[in-house]
Amino acid sequence: MHGLVWNARGLGQLRKKKFLQDTIRDRWLSFVGIQETKKVDFQLEWLNSLTGHDLFIWHWIPSIGQSSGILLGVSECMYEIGECEKGDYHIRMLLHDKCSGFKCNLVVVYGAPHYKDKAKKLVELVQVLGCNSFPFMLGGDKGIRHSKWSNLFNGIIEHWALQELDLYGRSFTWSNNQEDPLFEKLDRILVSSGWISTHPLATVIALNRRVSDHNSLLVTYGLSANYVRS
Repeated sequence: MHGLVWNARGLGQLRKKKFLQDTIRDRWLSFVGIQETKKVDFQLEWLNSLTGHDLFIWHWIPSIGQSSGILLGVSECMYEIGECEKGDYHIRMLLHDKCSGFKCNLVVVYGAPHYKDKAKKLVELVQVLGCNSFPFMLGGDKGIRHSKWSNLFNGIIEHWALQELDLYGRSFTWSNNQEDPLFEKLDRILVSSGWISTHPLATVIALNRRVSDHNSLLVTYGLSANYVRS
């Protein structure tokens, strides 16, 4: 199984829609998490045009201004959705894998763009992690560069024993695309011990940056331990 997490920097351009269509269909994605959609609302017809014959369940947080908005879609063929929770900076779905029976929380987060909102985002993240007992996969743009907030974010990761899935293809996930470019690793996939014990071969592949300054992250599950035992 595969999934995609991507800071799209807006979904208004046709080339970005085409990229999503091709990636979802060619790679048989089971979930898609998009940050910075820059869209207040979505039409179901538009969303269904992304996935073709595979029906997805979609939830989103509307964009406020020009630097926010989250869209999360999950294959109805692959998963049952136990519940969905939305905050200011995240969407969480409780997924039940129809093949393996594995239950986990899929969380897509987007970093608060303004310095004054960083604390709110971290508090929200702590609440999500602290109030749910099933394993976690958490993906997105952490949006934290200042050392103070970065240290607090790392403390949260350590407290809940989250680990980052290995990234292949590139060392960084963002570039300013200038003649003298800057490169940073802003996007990542974090998982809990319960998640990685079920998907021990899972990895992340950084796809190219053709249509955004962020690389999209392709999550490959590998072979589930549940399937191995059976």
